[in-house]
Amino acid sequence: MKLIYQVISLCLVSFVILSSLTKKDVLPQKKYLIDATLQIQEQFSTKNSISQIRESYKSVEILCFLVKNEVFFIENAQILERIERRISQPDLDTLKANLTKLVADLRETNEINWADAYLKSLRTTYLLTLTGWKTNQLSEQKNAEAQAQIRTLRFLNSLQNWSNKEQTDRLLYDYHEALNKEKIDWKSLYTDFVLPIEKAYLANVNTHKFTLFEEVLSSENKPDTSKIALGKLLFYETALSANFKRSCSSCHRPQKAFCDNRQTSLGFQLGTNLTKNSPTLINAAYNTSFFHDGRANDIPSVVASVVSNSDEFRNDFSTIINRLASSEEYVQKFEKVYQQKSINQHQIQDALTAFINSLTSRKSVFDEWVQEKNTTVDLSEGYNIFMKNCASCHFTGTFSGFLPPFYTKNEFYEGIKTPTLRNISLTQPYMHDGRLTELSDVIKKHYGENLSDQEHHALKTFLESLTDSEIDTTEPKSLPMIPTALNRKVGGYY
Repeated sequence: MKLIYQVISLCLVSFVILSSLTKKDVLPQKKYLIDATLQIQEQFSTKNSISQIRESYKSVEILCFLVKNEVFFIENAQILERIERRISQPDLDTLKANLTKLVADLRETNEINWADAYLKSLRTTYLLTLTGWKTNQLSEQKNAEAQAQIRTLRFLNSLQNWSNKEQTDRLLYDYHEALNKEKIDWKSLYTDFVLPIEKAYLANVNTHKFTLFEEVLSSENKPDTSKIALGKLLFYETALSANFKRSCSSCHRPQKAFCDNRQTSLGFQLGTNLTKNSPTLINAAYNTSFFHDGRANDIPSVVASVVSNSDEFRNDFSTIINRLASSEEYVQKFEKVYQQKSINQHQIQDALTAFINSLTSRKSVFDEWVQEKNTTVDLSEGYNIFMKNCASCHFTGTFSGFLPPFYTKNEFYEGIKTPTLRNISLTQPYMHDGRLTELSDVIKKHYGENLSDQEHHALKTFLESLTDSEIDTTEPKSLPMIPTALNRKVGGYY
């Protein structure tokens, strides 16, 4: 009885707050979302079915995108995942409170990038809702949730002062109807509906933006080529290790997609091994957690950890700085980039970070195919299998656990960061401890006998199509002279 009174009280409080908000003059888009949220909150009770709760929430999920609240987006998604297993009153109360806060934030937000928010909502239907992020939903329920999001987009779109809103509405309607088909062709779903809707929204944005598969995480900042060049030298520089025999490229070899193809990486002491293998550095720029266990938050922290680790470089920055400072060529290069005559730790970390950030992969056979620039291959069967089985953890675009639509959080599974599948044909052996040697073994581990031989082959072919065609595998021809170590080998000896 006490719980019932608490629920009623919370609903009344929410009603009062939201009603007071609607009394003020607001944009029609805002008013629609405020009213819709109030109606949905009244439905949130243990009497509602799980499908009703999820579908109702999805119709106002765009609130997170409008006020750029990634925290609530993730928390609410996790609540929806939990209530799929068991409806919990505390979870429902949290969901209600989050919605009330999002509405309040929306009311106070004066400048909203509507097109950007709509794009995030659109991509959520494709990348997360329809693939069922960490849920066991039936395809019918996933479609119903996606359709609820699309209906909301259609109505909000009708309130915009856009010259192409009728065209956009027609595309959204067709997308909505396409989800009623018994089987979804994921490539056609993107090229026939999502891509043209993306372009329609982008036409209303002043600055240049990319569609999803052009470059979902592209940077608008121009790269500093001189800093990248210095970082590349340091990446192959053995003076960073205590014995002048190891470099970053010892464990991250360019020909092997910047990993080392070992079950576990070599330790500093010959004959020893680390407990895990080297993850690829390609697209590391997009990560928010580093190492397999995510113990570092940025690339400079990774560099500092490797330098001081007794099993890796077994060194310190003061020694490294003295070595580099004894080289006239290095002093000149650092001064050119940083306009300082002295070399310091920050500069070393910063230059290495610039080089690693330049290692991006967006030019695979898949990328060309999904954008319809390559018509000589057909990856449809493998892509459909992937989206049905794998995309709820390896999110399409980066094909990693880098969570859309904000792309600022890495997902983990049993304490291990979900790795990218891009360039997977080059990064064997597989799993963080290298226990599986072949790509087929990975597929069998995840799906066993659930895939036929034909499906297994199609999925394997699709995964192999994620190999980038433009990885920079060139190494420096030589290293700057250091008087105390004249015969250093580029990249080290082991």
